[in-house]
Amino acid sequence: MEEFGKDPEEAPGPENQQERSSLQSGEADEEVHEDVNEEPHNQQPEDKKVEESEKMVLSQRILTLQRELPEQIRNIQTAADAKESMRRTEQEKACRLRLELLENDVKSSQEKFGEIIGEWSTANQKITPQELQELLNNQQKLSSALLDDKKRVINELQQELKVGDDRYVKDLRKHAEELGLMMERVEDQIKTLKMAYREELAHIQRINQQESEVLLTTDKAEWEQRLKALWDKELDRLMQRQEKVEEYNEKVEDVVLETRDQFNDKQLGHNEKLMAMVRERKQLEAASMSTQRILTVIPKPDGPDNLIQRKLRLVRKEMLNLKAQYSSQQKCITQMKRQLTDRRNRIVQQHGHTQKKIQHFAVADVKKFEQMWLMIEDEVKQLVERVLVLDSIIYKQHLGLAWERPHMAFMGRSGLIQPQKQTQSPTHQAVTQVIRTQDLQGSQRMTDASVGPMLKTDAESVTTEVHKAESEGGAEVEERKLSNEALKTVMELLCDELGFLFEEKFLSQLAPLEEEEQAVMKLSSLFSAFGISKREVPRLAQVLLKHKNQKRLQTEVRRDTDDGCSGQSLFQHFP
Repeated sequence: MEEFGKDPEEAPGPENQQERSSLQSGEADEEVHEDVNEEPHNQQPEDKKVEESEKMVLSQRILTLQRELPEQIRNIQTAADAKESMRRTEQEKACRLRLELLENDVKSSQEKFGEIIGEWSTANQKITPQELQELLNNQQKLSSALLDDKKRVINELQQELKVGDDRYVKDLRKHAEELGLMMERVEDQIKTLKMAYREELAHIQRINQQESEVLLTTDKAEWEQRLKALWDKELDRLMQRQEKVEEYNEKVEDVVLETRDQFNDKQLGHNEKLMAMVRERKQLEAASMSTQRILTVIPKPDGPDNLIQRKLRLVRKEMLNLKAQYSSQQKCITQMKRQLTDRRNRIVQQHGHTQKKIQHFAVADVKKFEQMWLMIEDEVKQLVERVLVLDSIIYKQHLGLAWERPHMAFMGRSGLIQPQKQTQSPTHQAVTQVIRTQDLQGSQRMTDASVGPMLKTDAESVTTEVHKAESEGGAEVEERKLSNEALKTVMELLCDELGFLFEEKFLSQLAPLEEEEQAVMKLSSLFSAFGISKREVPRLAQVLLKHKNQKRLQTEVRRDTDDGCSGQSLFQHFP
């Protein structure tokens, strides 16, 4: 037991191995760090080799610690197990000896007890008191000897129990000491492992920081290159979008003009056919009325006149046929008119959708362009400031001259450069001339024709003025020259109705101008966008007035048809 108690204290082999391994790893780390410090400016492959060697040394050190530290705990555990096995063998041996002692004692006590009982059986044979006294003395000696043996056995057992208690106390103390020693060793092992893990963590963090710095520099350079390429692509896309928007605007304008001309031509043809049918219907009505008058004037004969009845039937059949033809033609005309109006509405809606899309993309492109402009402008200003600082240093330090900051008004500005006023186009001059002549005549008129119903009323007023001028001037001329007042009203209505085509930026630029100048600028921009020259302005006004006259004729035809329907209802009362 004492030898096993001394084993853990006298055999610190694993601790020595641990210390040696830690010293070796520490020396290896110091050597690696010295190598790294001696060559700080080596190439990147050498740095990678050094880092890999440091990783290998740290990993080997941690592996040795993980392999050796549990061995120490296992050695302490095996020593404790050996002590426990020896204690158990000694305890079994003591139990066996104790059992043998008890068995021998039982045998001897049984023999002595048998002798005592045997002598008591012979006491009846004794007669004299002396023999009885001797027998009693012998019995007392035997019983006292038996009691002495029992006391001796009890004393031996008590002594053995006391020795076992003392040994148990000593074992508890040794176990406590061994447990404390094992706890100290475990704590030392934990500390060494913590130190090793911290060193490895610091090394890994250092390597990761270096790698992250390298990656950051490479990613930053790549990001700058890609950003530059993206800026170039965005500029190209912006230019392409602007070109596409211009092409789409031209196509939409062409389609709108073509559909409008086709619709006007078809409407004129239908109106002419309708007027011809109305004239035929009126002629038939007049013929029927004359026949009825003749029939009323001619006296009826006494007998039935089959000839007159036959003629009346024929006339009624012709009237019914004409009514059926008129109703069918009217249905066809209404159906065709409905189809044309639906088609026109669809085209207008498509035009509105395309205009909204164009405006949306234009606004988005303008915002992107403004953001890029501001960013590039900030960079340019920073570069200008750096150049000014270098210029001042050169003037003051190298040349020894006084430096004055040059006047740079563009440094205080920000945002896009506003376009200058363009030269007046011929259409612009024509519109300004018309408006000025009208103002000189003294007939200024304010129109708010941004809504559909107001447009109709103003157009009617324009047509009435034109008709008055024509009635006063006589017959129309071939070119149908218009008065300045009518031309001005048409231009103002055109400007108000096409106001949705103007951008908000353009309108904000026109805000400080007067109303006359605003109208002139709007019309000049519209005519330049539509490609309308100075000579084509009167023709445009004539087309608009012609369209209004066609609408008026349609309304008159509708009224005539209503009157015709009322006349047909009168025919039904004929006998």
